[in-house]
Amino acid sequence: MMVERLRKEVSKPTFYDGMERSSVQTCIVVLTREVTMNYVRNAHYWRSTVADLFLAMNVDISGAEDHLRCLDERLTPSQKCVLRLLYGEGCTLAQAAGMLGVSQDEVRTLQWQAMEAFHAEWLSLRLAMDARRTGAAS
Repeated sequence: MMVERLRKEVSKPTFYDGMERSSVQTCIVVLTREVTMNYVRNAHYWRSTVADLFLAMNVDISGAEDHLRCLDERLTPSQKCVLRLLYGEGCTLAQAAGMLGVSQDEVRTLQWQAMEAFHAEWLSLRLAMDARRTGAAS
């Protein structure tokens, strides 16, 4: 796998731009890390929950578990994986697309679909909270 990847790097380099060059040793280290991380991502991130995503972002989710479970049902595994890469790991669109083997447009689409689901869930939660406040005030 590593040799095949090094062959690809010769014809279409991905680890440097313009005049910047990397040593073969640096390239091998970066490729090894990428292959290892891709294994972890492919083996585990597809099964991530929204709670896992927020925990990766160091967000305190205590008290929101029920709402996060609702979001788990609304998001596809691909959407969760994209969010984990972009927000949990800080990948760029290009990096996430490369790791997932899709175009940047596809990553952007998955990201926005997930964000729309978050927004819809936030609105329903907000409406429920407003209804409780109105009911309590009556």
